[in-house]
Amino acid sequence: MMMTAPELIDAYVADVARLLPRKDRADVSMELRELLRDELGDGSADEALELLRGFGRPAEVAARYGKPLTVIDQGDTRPFLRLSVVGVIVIWSLGLIEAIEAGSGAMMVLQVWYFKYVLQSFWWPGLLVVCFGIAGWVRRRWPSSAAWKPKPSRTDHVNRAGRIAAIVFFVAGTLVLVNASWLIKKVTSAPDAIAAFSFDEEFLRLRGPLVLALMVLAIVHFAMVTVQGRWSPFTRKLELVLDLAMGAVMTWVVFAGPVYQSPPSDRLVKFVLVLTVAGILIDLAIKARRKYASRAKAINLVS
Repeated sequence: MMMTAPELIDAYVADVARLLPRKDRADVSMELRELLRDELGDGSADEALELLRGFGRPAEVAARYGKPLTVIDQGDTRPFLRLSVVGVIVIWSLGLIEAIEAGSGAMMVLQVWYFKYVLQSFWWPGLLVVCFGIAGWVRRRWPSSAAWKPKPSRTDHVNRAGRIAAIVFFVAGTLVLVNASWLIKKVTSAPDAIAAFSFDEEFLRLRGPLVLALMVLAIVHFAMVTVQGRWSPFTRKLELVLDLAMGAVMTWVVFAGPVYQSPPSDRLVKFVLVLTVAGILIDLAIKARRKYASRAKAINLVS
Protein backbone atom coordinates (compact mmCIF):
# COMPACT_ATOMS: atom_id res chain seq x y z
CA MET A 1 0.00 0.00 0.00
CA MET A 2 1.39 3.38 -1.05
CA MET A 3 2.06 5.74 1.86
CA THR A 4 0.96 9.35 1.71
CA ALA A 5 3.36 12.27 2.20
CA PRO A 6 2.32 12.89 5.85
CA GLU A 7 2.67 9.18 6.60
CA LEU A 8 6.17 9.15 5.11
CA ILE A 9 7.15 12.11 7.26
CA ASP A 10 5.69 10.49 10.38
CA ALA A 11 7.58 7.23 9.68
CA TYR A 12 10.82 9.15 9.14
CA VAL A 13 10.38 11.18 12.33
CA ALA A 14 9.64 7.99 14.28
CA ASP A 15 12.87 6.38 13.04
CA VAL A 16 14.82 9.46 14.12
CA ALA A 17 13.12 9.60 17.52
CA ARG A 18 14.00 5.98 18.31
CA LEU A 19 17.68 6.94 18.16
CA LEU A 20 17.34 9.79 20.66
CA PRO A 21 17.19 9.79 24.46
CA ARG A 22 13.63 9.38 25.73
CA LYS A 23 13.56 12.83 27.32
CA ASP A 24 14.26 14.51 23.97
CA ARG A 25 12.01 12.45 21.69
CA ALA A 26 8.78 14.43 22.01
CA ASP A 27 10.32 17.89 21.46
CA VAL A 28 12.57 16.78 18.61
CA SER A 29 9.74 14.88 16.90
CA MET A 30 7.50 17.95 16.96
CA GLU A 31 10.22 20.28 15.70
CA LEU A 32 11.41 17.91 12.98
CA ARG A 33 7.88 17.11 11.78
CA GLU A 34 7.04 20.82 11.43
CA LEU A 35 10.30 21.51 9.61
CA LEU A 36 9.75 18.71 7.09
CA ARG A 37 6.12 19.65 6.47
CA ASP A 38 7.07 23.29 5.88
CA GLU A 39 9.77 22.28 3.37
CA LEU A 40 7.48 19.87 1.55
CA GLY A 41 4.42 22.11 1.47
CA ASP A 42 1.77 20.53 -0.74
CA GLY A 43 4.20 18.12 -2.39
CA SER A 44 3.31 14.60 -3.41
CA ALA A 45 4.44 11.34 -1.81
CA ASP A 46 7.25 10.98 -4.35
CA GLU A 47 8.48 14.49 -3.57
CA ALA A 48 8.27 13.70 0.15
CA LEU A 49 10.38 10.57 -0.31
CA GLU A 50 12.98 12.52 -2.27
CA LEU A 51 13.03 15.23 0.41
CA LEU A 52 13.51 12.72 3.23
CA ARG A 53 16.27 10.84 1.45
CA GLY A 54 18.06 14.11 0.80
CA PHE A 55 17.65 15.15 4.42
CA GLY A 56 19.90 12.27 5.54
CA ARG A 57 19.71 8.92 7.22
CA PRO A 58 17.78 8.88 10.51
CA ALA A 59 21.03 8.14 12.38
CA GLU A 60 22.67 11.24 10.89
CA VAL A 61 19.67 13.42 11.75
CA ALA A 62 19.58 12.07 15.31
CA ALA A 63 23.25 12.95 15.66
CA ARG A 64 22.47 16.57 14.72
CA TYR A 65 19.89 16.88 17.48
CA GLY A 66 21.91 15.23 20.22
CA LYS A 67 25.40 14.05 20.96
CA PRO A 68 25.57 10.43 19.80
CA LEU A 69 27.04 7.73 22.00
CA THR A 70 30.57 7.06 20.83
CA VAL A 71 32.82 4.23 21.97
CA ILE A 72 35.96 5.80 20.49
CA ASP A 73 36.30 9.57 20.50
CA GLN A 74 36.87 11.16 17.11
CA GLY A 75 40.28 12.45 18.20
CA ASP A 76 41.37 8.89 19.03
CA THR A 77 40.51 7.44 15.62
CA ARG A 78 43.99 7.72 14.11
CA PRO A 79 45.87 6.31 17.15
CA PHE A 80 43.33 3.49 17.37
CA LEU A 81 43.73 2.62 13.70
CA ARG A 82 47.52 2.82 13.92
CA LEU A 83 47.76 0.59 16.99
CA SER A 84 45.25 -1.87 15.56
CA VAL A 85 47.17 -2.29 12.31
CA VAL A 86 50.58 -2.52 13.98
CA GLY A 87 49.35 -4.98 16.61
CA VAL A 88 47.69 -7.26 14.07
CA ILE A 89 50.80 -7.20 11.85
CA VAL A 90 53.00 -8.12 14.81
CA ILE A 91 50.70 -11.01 15.78
CA TRP A 92 50.59 -12.25 12.18
CA SER A 93 54.37 -12.01 11.82
CA LEU A 94 55.09 -13.88 15.05
CA GLY A 95 52.47 -16.48 14.15
CA LEU A 96 54.04 -16.97 10.74
CA ILE A 97 57.43 -17.50 12.34
CA GLU A 98 56.06 -20.13 14.70
CA ALA A 99 54.04 -21.77 11.91
CA ILE A 100 57.16 -22.04 9.74
CA GLU A 101 59.10 -23.61 12.60
CA ALA A 102 56.33 -26.08 13.47
CA GLY A 103 54.86 -26.86 10.05
CA SER A 104 56.02 -29.00 7.15
CA GLY A 105 55.10 -27.84 3.67
CA ALA A 106 53.86 -24.48 2.47
CA MET A 107 50.16 -25.39 2.53
CA MET A 108 50.34 -26.77 6.07
CA VAL A 109 52.21 -23.66 7.26
CA LEU A 110 49.62 -21.33 5.69
CA GLN A 111 46.75 -23.39 7.13
CA VAL A 112 48.18 -23.33 10.66
CA TRP A 113 49.03 -19.65 10.38
CA TYR A 114 45.59 -18.63 9.06
CA PHE A 115 43.39 -20.60 11.44
CA LYS A 116 45.56 -20.29 14.55
CA TYR A 117 46.79 -16.71 14.26
CA VAL A 118 45.07 -14.66 11.54
CA LEU A 119 41.48 -15.50 12.54
CA GLN A 120 42.26 -15.22 16.24
CA SER A 121 44.30 -12.01 16.01
CA PHE A 122 41.30 -9.69 16.01
CA TRP A 123 41.04 -9.86 19.78
CA TRP A 124 43.62 -7.07 19.67
CA PRO A 125 41.38 -4.44 18.00
CA GLY A 126 38.60 -5.53 20.37
CA LEU A 127 40.85 -4.93 23.36
CA LEU A 128 41.80 -1.52 21.97
CA VAL A 129 38.12 -0.61 21.60
CA VAL A 130 37.62 -1.29 25.30
CA CYS A 131 40.78 0.62 26.31
CA PHE A 132 40.01 3.67 24.14
CA GLY A 133 36.38 3.61 25.32
CA ILE A 134 37.50 3.70 28.96
CA ALA A 135 40.00 6.47 28.18
CA GLY A 136 37.28 8.55 26.49
CA TRP A 137 34.93 8.06 29.43
CA VAL A 138 37.66 9.17 31.86
CA ARG A 139 38.28 12.32 29.81
CA ARG A 140 34.58 13.17 29.78
CA ARG A 141 34.20 12.40 33.48
CA TRP A 142 37.32 14.31 34.57
CA PRO A 143 38.14 16.87 31.82
CA SER A 144 41.15 18.18 33.75
CA SER A 145 42.94 14.86 33.20
CA ALA A 146 43.12 15.60 29.46
CA ALA A 147 43.99 19.30 29.72
CA TRP A 148 46.49 20.46 27.12
CA LYS A 149 50.08 20.85 28.33
CA PRO A 150 52.56 22.94 26.33
CA LYS A 151 55.60 21.19 24.89
CA PRO A 152 58.84 22.75 23.68
CA SER A 153 58.95 23.32 19.94
CA ARG A 154 60.90 20.85 17.84
CA THR A 155 64.28 22.11 16.66
CA ASP A 156 67.28 20.65 14.85
CA HIS A 157 69.48 21.11 17.91
CA VAL A 158 70.22 18.08 20.11
CA ASN A 159 71.03 17.53 23.76
CA ARG A 160 74.70 16.57 23.68
CA ALA A 161 74.94 15.42 27.28
CA GLY A 162 72.00 13.08 26.94
CA ARG A 163 73.22 11.72 23.60
CA ILE A 164 76.71 11.05 24.97
CA ALA A 165 75.16 8.99 27.76
CA ALA A 166 73.09 7.18 25.14
CA ILE A 167 76.18 6.43 23.05
CA VAL A 168 77.90 4.87 26.07
CA PHE A 169 74.80 2.77 26.71
CA PHE A 170 74.54 1.66 23.05
CA VAL A 171 78.22 0.72 22.82
CA ALA A 172 78.07 -1.21 26.09
CA GLY A 173 74.88 -2.96 25.02
CA THR A 174 76.38 -3.94 21.68
CA LEU A 175 79.49 -5.36 23.34
CA VAL A 176 77.38 -7.37 25.79
CA LEU A 177 75.15 -8.63 22.98
CA VAL A 178 78.09 -9.79 20.89
CA ASN A 179 79.89 -11.44 23.80
CA ALA A 180 76.87 -12.70 25.76
CA SER A 181 77.82 -16.39 25.59
CA TRP A 182 81.41 -15.59 26.64
CA LEU A 183 80.15 -13.63 29.64
CA ILE A 184 77.75 -16.44 30.62
CA LYS A 185 80.58 -18.97 30.48
CA LYS A 186 82.47 -16.86 33.01
CA VAL A 187 79.52 -17.12 35.41
CA THR A 188 78.24 -20.67 34.89
CA SER A 189 78.97 -23.84 32.98
CA ALA A 190 75.32 -24.93 32.66
CA PRO A 191 74.72 -26.04 29.03
CA ASP A 192 71.20 -24.58 28.89
CA ALA A 193 72.34 -21.17 30.06
CA ILE A 194 75.21 -21.13 27.58
CA ALA A 195 72.98 -22.28 24.70
CA ALA A 196 70.43 -19.59 25.56
CA PHE A 197 73.00 -16.89 24.71
CA SER A 198 74.90 -18.71 21.94
CA PHE A 199 74.28 -17.65 18.35
CA ASP A 200 73.41 -20.16 15.66
CA GLU A 201 76.38 -20.98 13.41
CA GLU A 202 74.49 -20.14 10.21
CA PHE A 203 73.50 -16.78 11.67
CA LEU A 204 77.15 -15.96 12.42
CA ARG A 205 78.24 -16.55 8.82
CA LEU A 206 76.45 -13.62 7.18
CA ARG A 207 73.39 -12.30 8.98
CA GLY A 208 75.19 -11.67 12.27
CA PRO A 209 78.09 -9.64 10.80
CA LEU A 210 75.66 -7.64 8.66
CA VAL A 211 73.48 -6.77 11.65
CA LEU A 212 76.57 -5.83 13.67
CA ALA A 213 77.84 -3.60 10.84
CA LEU A 214 74.52 -1.75 10.70
CA MET A 215 74.50 -1.34 14.48
CA VAL A 216 78.01 0.14 14.35
CA LEU A 217 76.97 2.50 11.54
CA ALA A 218 73.94 3.58 13.57
CA ILE A 219 76.18 4.38 16.54
CA VAL A 220 78.58 6.31 14.28
CA HIS A 221 75.64 8.26 12.84
CA PHE A 222 74.38 8.98 16.34
CA ALA A 223 77.84 10.22 17.30
CA MET A 224 78.03 12.44 14.18
CA VAL A 225 74.84 14.26 15.12
CA THR A 226 76.07 14.58 18.70
CA VAL A 227 79.41 16.12 17.65
CA GLN A 228 77.69 18.56 15.27
CA GLY A 229 75.17 19.47 17.94
CA ARG A 230 72.31 19.55 15.46
CA TRP A 231 70.69 17.69 12.58
CA SER A 232 71.71 18.51 9.03
CA PRO A 233 70.16 17.51 5.67
CA PHE A 234 72.93 14.92 5.24
CA THR A 235 72.43 13.29 8.64
CA ARG A 236 68.66 13.25 8.05
CA LYS A 237 69.13 11.42 4.75
CA LEU A 238 71.67 9.07 6.31
CA GLU A 239 69.19 8.27 9.08
CA LEU A 240 66.58 7.37 6.46
CA VAL A 241 69.00 5.07 4.63
CA LEU A 242 70.04 3.34 7.87
CA ASP A 243 66.42 2.88 8.94
CA LEU A 244 65.50 1.30 5.62
CA ALA A 245 68.55 -0.96 5.67
CA MET A 246 68.01 -1.97 9.29
CA GLY A 247 64.34 -2.75 8.68
CA ALA A 248 65.11 -4.85 5.60
CA VAL A 249 67.93 -6.78 7.29
CA MET A 250 65.93 -7.42 10.46
CA THR A 251 63.03 -8.74 8.39
CA TRP A 252 65.43 -11.05 6.58
CA VAL A 253 66.94 -12.22 9.87
CA VAL A 254 63.49 -13.08 11.26
CA PHE A 255 62.57 -15.35 8.34
CA ALA A 256 65.99 -16.67 7.25
CA GLY A 257 66.50 -19.10 10.14
CA PRO A 258 67.38 -19.34 13.83
CA VAL A 259 69.37 -16.61 15.53
CA TYR A 260 70.12 -18.39 18.82
CA GLN A 261 70.70 -22.07 19.47
CA SER A 262 68.03 -22.11 22.17
CA PRO A 263 64.46 -22.04 20.73
CA PRO A 264 63.03 -19.89 23.58
CA SER A 265 65.80 -17.32 23.15
CA ASP A 266 65.34 -17.43 19.39
CA ARG A 267 61.59 -16.74 19.67
CA LEU A 268 62.19 -13.90 22.10
CA VAL A 269 64.77 -12.14 19.94
CA LYS A 270 62.58 -12.51 16.84
CA PHE A 271 59.67 -11.02 18.75
CA VAL A 272 61.87 -8.03 19.61
CA LEU A 273 63.02 -7.75 15.98
CA VAL A 274 59.42 -7.74 14.72
CA LEU A 275 58.53 -4.97 17.18
CA THR A 276 61.62 -3.02 16.08
CA VAL A 277 60.69 -3.34 12.40
CA ALA A 278 57.15 -2.23 13.19
CA GLY A 279 58.54 0.79 15.05
CA ILE A 280 60.80 1.66 12.11
CA LEU A 281 57.89 1.46 9.66
CA ILE A 282 55.67 3.64 11.85
CA ASP A 283 58.45 6.20 12.27
CA LEU A 284 59.08 6.29 8.50
CA ALA A 285 55.35 6.68 7.80
CA ILE A 286 55.07 9.58 10.26
CA LYS A 287 58.12 11.33 8.77
CA ALA A 288 56.82 10.82 5.22
CA ARG A 289 53.43 12.23 6.19
CA ARG A 290 55.01 15.28 7.83
CA LYS A 291 57.22 15.89 4.81
CA TYR A 292 54.28 15.56 2.43
CA ALA A 293 52.17 17.91 4.57
CA SER A 294 54.94 20.54 4.69
CA ARG A 295 55.42 20.37 0.91
CA ALA A 296 51.69 20.63 0.28
CA LYS A 297 51.53 23.65 2.60
CA ALA A 298 54.44 25.29 0.77
CA ILE A 299 52.77 24.69 -2.60
CA ASN A 300 49.51 26.18 -1.35
CA LEU A 301 51.30 29.28 -0.09
CA VAL A 302 53.04 29.76 -3.47
CA SER A 303 49.86 29.25 -5.43
